Amino acid sequence: MLSPSDLARFHELLVARFHALLSIGGGDIHPGIYGQEITYARAVNRRRDDVEAELVRRFNESGQGMFYGICRGAQLGAATLGFELIQDVPIEIPDSGEHAVGSEGAQDAAHISAWHEVDIAPGSFLAEAVGSTRMQVNRDRKSTRLNSSHGY
Repeated sequence: MLSPSDLARFHELLVARFHALLSIGGGDIHPGIYGQEITYARAVNRRRDDVEAELVRRFNESGQGMFYGICRGAQLGAATLGFELIQDVPIEIPDSGEHAVGSEGAQDAAHISAWHEVDIAPGSFLAEAVGSTRMQVNRDRKSTRLNSSHGY
């Protein structure tokens, strides 16, 4: 593990060198990142979240390039910009419809397949690549759709 000063320097080097930052999936983001207490979030890693959130903040403040987030990464990007997240959609928004389907008694994201529609920015590289501005995503590794893993 890097010392706080070495970590800050490492972040500076990454921001200065790269013109794109990709944040990937994983467990839920610690609600402390967006000013909440843990109510429904699971599989949180506050150290990871703090380190990644600081890198995302520095990168966005630099204006050096484009930030990309996949599932958890998109949530982290939103949280670092000051948005609040919903820790558990089916519990907090009961009429949201079916959001996750998993094996009975599943306790972690590895056993849950979450499906939902996502909007894709018109004219973006992704929209051009998939030929659509809307698609369904899931975590099925054999699917031709985009993959998304959720920690419900």
